[in-house]
Amino acid sequence: MPTRSSFEIEGYFYENTVACLLGIHDGPFHTSLKLGQERHGGFLLPRLLVITYDHGGNPICIALTGEDRGSVYLWDFGLKIEADGSPGEADLYPMASSFTGFGEMLSE
Repeated sequence: MPTRSSFEIEGYFYENTVACLLGIHDGPFHTSLKLGQERHGGFLLPRLLVITYDHGGNPICIALTGEDRGSVYLWDFGLKIEADGSPGEADLYPMASSFTGFGEMLSE
């Protein structure tokens, strides 16, 4: 069965792909939600949860709180880190206003 994993973000540098969706399970750690929190939890904006990664290793996150609750973002964590080393809103590239919209934007 074909999978949909490619996406484009307006204003971003290149077409991208999703590596795999992270989940809650006892399977491989590299596909677990724990990975995102352990890898980026100290730097991630508190209202975001890492749900997957692109093939460049950038986290793709969903907003858990705020006016944009449910929105999905690509976090380019290597580009615009704040002076204190923390991420800022400028690091986020909006992908979709919902998880459903995120799924619909993926192409084969």
